[in-house]
Amino acid sequence: ERINSNYFLLAVGVARLIGCLAVMIHVLACVWHWLGASQQDGWVKHRSADGASFWYFYFTSVHWSLTQFHGSTDVNPTSTVERAFAVVILLMSLVAFSSFLSSITHMMMQISSLRQEQTIRMRTLLGYLDDHQISMELSVRVKKFVEGASAHSRQNEQKVELLRMLPKHMLMDLHDEARSPLLVEHHFFWQYSTQNPRATRQVCHEALHQSSFSSEDTIFGIGDACERMIFVEWGVVKYTLNGWARSSILATAPESGKASFSPIQPGSSSRSLHHASSLLRPKLLNHGKWLAEAALWTCWVHRGDLESTTNTTILALDAVQFATVTQRYYDSLTESVFYARAFCEALNTTHFPTDYLEFTVKRIAMRISETGESSLERSSQVSESSPTSTGS
Repeated sequence: ERINSNYFLLAVGVARLIGCLAVMIHVLACVWHWLGASQQDGWVKHRSADGASFWYFYFTSVHWSLTQFHGSTDVNPTSTVERAFAVVILLMSLVAFSSFLSSITHMMMQISSLRQEQTIRMRTLLGYLDDHQISMELSVRVKKFVEGASAHSRQNEQKVELLRMLPKHMLMDLHDEARSPLLVEHHFFWQYSTQNPRATRQVCHEALHQSSFSSEDTIFGIGDACERMIFVEWGVVKYTLNGWARSSILATAPESGKASFSPIQPGSSSRSLHHASSLLRPKLLNHGKWLAEAALWTCWVHRGDLESTTNTTILALDAVQFATVTQRYYDSLTESVFYARAFCEALNTTHFPTDYLEFTVKRIAMRISETGESSLERSSQVSESSPTSTGS
């Protein structure tokens, strides 16, 4: 019950049938040898004069057992008891071997059917491309994607129809286990989950949505209104600054050595320098990376283009649905408000804010006063490290 691979389960089923057949043949061989050795005119007595070894008699018995299912042998019954036993075994083998053969055939057909559906879809696709006279270039791209997806893709949730049959609480548990490991790679959501696992469970169910893209698909473009934070679940995406965002950075880029990131606290220790050139380079992001976090905390417009470089699956955290869920849990709401305040303050002090931010608000320290009012005990810690390291 803990194994989910179709191929592995079918292979185990075939191995189990072969194992049962081997045990049956071994038992029959032992009984056949015992009958031959226990009688004066048995087949063993007739062959003992040759000085044969124990293993010779064993494999001769196994050979005889196998021939009751299929084939022939030079060992024949030499007594009435042996003849009667051989007749009974032969009748039983007709039924046993037919059952064994049908089971093996059924399992092999199941293995074949795992690929049959993909074959039918491919033929349907080829027919569609031919009927509509699709260009050669586009046809090749479509076929390469389909072949690559069948070889490397993970099962998208929307394709698993049986999940629709699950009760809501079980589906929420499934979404929590499937999605929360990616969500908590982000330090805030790790704190969010630690503080209130039930809120995280509901966020994974109601606010996180899975989408799949083929290679070279555009996920978002510069200037698009943004209402979701994006997590890369599988595959590789490329983020590039283009258009007015790129021109703005080139026009306002500080001279050599000038920092492009300002710390929150005046007078705090200097941060690592970020040159404008590093922002202009395309960034390849894979599993565990995220973009457009600002959409959760403020009005946001995409600053660049994001496209998939391979077949890709993302999880999109809807800002409105996330806020709706968080408002139901007081502790999570309070922590989120303070985090949002610190995040926006850090965002406003950044010269070149992009969808892929080069800083992370790591911690919010809170103090609840005696009157019940919340306040910041100390300023939020901000680092210039890439978001890839915040989950640790």
